[in-house]
Amino acid sequence: MKPHQKSTVVTLLQNGVSQREIWRKTGIDRKTIRKLAQETEAEANSPMATGSPGLAVQIPPPWPPALAPDPSPLRLPAHARSACEPHRAWIEAQVRLGRNAMAIYQDLVDRFGFEGRYNSVKRFCRALRTQAPEQFDRLEFLPGEEAQVDYGEGAPTLHPSGRYRKPRLFVMTLRYSRRSYRQVVWKSSSQVWAWLHEQAFRYFGGCCQYVVLDNLKEGVIRPDIYEPQLNRLYAAMLAHYAVVADPARVRDPNRKGSVENAIQHTQATALAGRRFESIEAQNAFLMHWEEKWAAQRIHGRAKRQVEEMFQEERAHLKALPIEGFRYFEEGTRTVQDDTTVQVDSAWYAARPAPIGAEVLVRLYEHEIEIRDLHTLALIRRHTRARRKGAVELPDAERLFNPSRQTHQILKRAEHIGPTPTRCVARCSSNVGARRRRACGVSWGCTRAIRPASWSRQPPARSPATSTPTRPCARSLSNCSLRPSPGSMEPSRNCPWVTLARRSPSSTSSSVIPPSMPRSSTAVSARSRWRPIRPHPHRQPSACSHRWANHKRRTAHEYAVHSQHLGGAAPNPCTRRKAGRQAKELPANPPGAYFSGRRQGCAAPGEKTPRPPLTEPPPRRAQRRQTRGVQAQRPRTPSTDTTHYPPSRRPQAMSMSMMEIEKTLKQLRLSGVRATLETRLIESQASSLSFLETFSALLQDELDRRQSRLLERRYQLSGLEERASLAEFDWGYNPKIPKRTCFELHTLKFIAEGDSALLIGQPGTGKSHIAKAIAYSALRSGLRVLYGEADELLANLAQGASADKRKLLKPVIDADLLVLDDLFLARHLPAEAADALQSILHKRYKLRRSSLITSNRIIEDWHKFLGDAALTTAILDRLLHRSVLLEFRGKSYRLKEAASRLAKATHPE
Repeated sequence: MKPHQKSTVVTLLQNGVSQREIWRKTGIDRKTIRKLAQETEAEANSPMATGSPGLAVQIPPPWPPALAPDPSPLRLPAHARSACEPHRAWIEAQVRLGRNAMAIYQDLVDRFGFEGRYNSVKRFCRALRTQAPEQFDRLEFLPGEEAQVDYGEGAPTLHPSGRYRKPRLFVMTLRYSRRSYRQVVWKSSSQVWAWLHEQAFRYFGGCCQYVVLDNLKEGVIRPDIYEPQLNRLYAAMLAHYAVVADPARVRDPNRKGSVENAIQHTQATALAGRRFESIEAQNAFLMHWEEKWAAQRIHGRAKRQVEEMFQEERAHLKALPIEGFRYFEEGTRTVQDDTTVQVDSAWYAARPAPIGAEVLVRLYEHEIEIRDLHTLALIRRHTRARRKGAVELPDAERLFNPSRQTHQILKRAEHIGPTPTRCVARCSSNVGARRRRACGVSWGCTRAIRPASWSRQPPARSPATSTPTRPCARSLSNCSLRPSPGSMEPSRNCPWVTLARRSPSSTSSSVIPPSMPRSSTAVSARSRWRPIRPHPHRQPSACSHRWANHKRRTAHEYAVHSQHLGGAAPNPCTRRKAGRQAKELPANPPGAYFSGRRQGCAAPGEKTPRPPLTEPPPRRAQRRQTRGVQAQRPRTPSTDTTHYPPSRRPQAMSMSMMEIEKTLKQLRLSGVRATLETRLIESQASSLSFLETFSALLQDELDRRQSRLLERRYQLSGLEERASLAEFDWGYNPKIPKRTCFELHTLKFIAEGDSALLIGQPGTGKSHIAKAIAYSALRSGLRVLYGEADELLANLAQGASADKRKLLKPVIDADLLVLDDLFLARHLPAEAADALQSILHKRYKLRRSSLITSNRIIEDWHKFLGDAALTTAILDRLLHRSVLLEFRGKSYRLKEAASRLAKATHPE
């Protein structure tokens, strides 16, 4: 004990202060105080010389004076003198019920008229609540029965970031032999947790029956005494090795005391006071320490060597499976409208899962599994696609699309006959939009044909080399394909029958009657019902000429179509022959109507009279009446000044929630997408207008983008913490310039292009204030670059001359440059000093702000730069437009260390 503490205790004892009070004030142990009290009393009772040898030696009375002896022969214990003694039985019963002293005191006063004080009841109850020490059972296990696992902290190791950090220490201990497997990792996850178990099983050469673990999220999702919910990846790994998980109860570390002791033994014996340059070096050391020292020790409880017990237990471990566990990643997906789920830019079939349902997707290295979200039943298994945009969807599960599944059209056409097969094959061989339209019409045509009606069709000649077009396919669908009544042959108005009836020896196509329906794209636009009325100043013969010219063109077009369907190549006589035939047609009477699409098609060589029509079709009449009504309606002015074609006028569209989310994802409106449902519910509940709801959605998107922008700037700035001035203890060092620090926090000096210098003793808060100002600048949208000065300058100095310009560019272009702890090292290399001078000189010319903290006073900077002229040039530019702050006081780090030490020494 130190002298000043001893004198303090002696003084308090002499003043009559109790030993308990001295312990409370000084923190010195009561045993030490009692010992000092005995020494003080012995010194007071020691014999004293008076200076006269003739006088008898006198012993002074003790101080304080002793009490008179108690006349009673028996001294009762302390609780026997309590006023609560008459009510002992009742108080003991209340204490067993768990009631506190205040409740017992109140009942004593109300029920028994107790006249004592509350402190008497409190002391009496305290004496009755003495508890026996907790008793623990000694657990015994069979060899290979149980293993215990847990995480701890390893020794400080050099992190890839350049700092020393403590990794996570994984330990698995066999309960029977106490043999352990130890490994450190930087990060923990469900896959890492399962992989460490697998490595431990391979190290031991076998598996135990069950594993006792803590309720960490990597292993246990929901703790429960009887049916805990395990992590699916962890549960699958244990099932692969036939091991059962037995999670301990919450806050019950005694269940896995073996691994807890193993972690403490590793930290206190193997890793205490050590540092490692890599995590591999620490794992190698742990393996060496386990083999040489931990496994060779004599266990204190078993009194046997750990290695000897492990060799005995190894024979009882279960054998490992031949193949290792296949790790996977899980995620939920929604079945899309084409019965597929999207996984990593590829699509996989998910039937029989319904559209819109959520399924569980497991991603292995070479395949994926689609399972039910609740029962985990396997739905589909696919080989994992190696390229983006792949679609794993069988044709049997696709909706029919004629432009893609032409083989089904060809299959149907084969049942009909050879001629339709050749026509459909020509349509399918086309490319582009014409092929898709032709295939669509061919599919409708083949669906309408019955194969039995074409059983008597004669064989047709091979088609020509030209490719059928859409008019050809439309002519197939427009013609009547049903057989005539009482006959199994098809009607004569089908072009296939006309082609089949041609003579093989003929070199040109047969003349097609002009009454045959037209299918050309150019003609189909004019093949509607139209009136032919004579002009009042013209002769009736003009109508006949118009009719003849119209039919002449029609005959020529069908001659061309017949060539597409397999006829011979057209010759100049074909058009003349068709023209002559068209001239022989009777003229249409004035005022009659006719249609370009005729039904009663006659056989070649026959003439069928064309019956005149006196009335237009009803559909045409209704359309004319509608147009008349619309013309009579008054027109209202429209605000839309855009002139759209009739077929491209904008129409209102209704989208489902899934389509809206896809659209928002394509537009990269993640903020609107995340809060859309919430805003819709809020709008319906509060009856908000569309403008208010839309404003809220836009504000959500703006907030999300600002937060992401702030996070991106924070990552690029190099800051390691989000400091603020609100959490700074200003009362510890009153001499710190608080007002100036808050003025810098307003960022006014950045707007003016000034700089700031924070000079002072270590631990006074310079770095914290610099980081707080830098983070405030980040939140204001400024570009900030933070770095430790010596490390940043060393990196710039080591770079090649060609790369220095690229390295200096972000340092110079930043709106605020923070150089923390400048001249922390004893000497700055010449290249680093030149880099510092170049940075400050260019930033001074560009009026960009810099914030520098240093433990060295300005007068000593030339010692660290090694050049007085260079130091003068730097300080001249730096101090011209800058704010200088001096920090004095005690170190905050020493304060925190003292508080931690006090808590560790006196937990109360």
